[in-house]
Amino acid sequence: MAAAEAVLAPRLHFEAGVVYAEPGVPLDELRGLGHRVAPFRARNLFFGGVQAVERDPDTGVLSGGGDPRRGGAAITVE
Repeated sequence: MAAAEAVLAPRLHFEAGVVYAEPGVPLDELRGLGHRVAPFRARNLFFGGVQAVERDPDTGVLSGGGDPRRGGAAITVE
């Protein structure tokens, strides 16, 4: 998974027997496994924020992802 794709991916958090989940997490599968689920309606700061960078091992090209949960952005400078 590319850095930008990973940063944008839906997140979940397990605490005190409850799975908190952003949209895109397979809730029915979690419930089918017997988990209590607390779904969020949108991406949320509850899940933290991350900025990521990656370097293509073949070309050396840099790319990245900025977390919209924190107003993040990613740019490359040559």
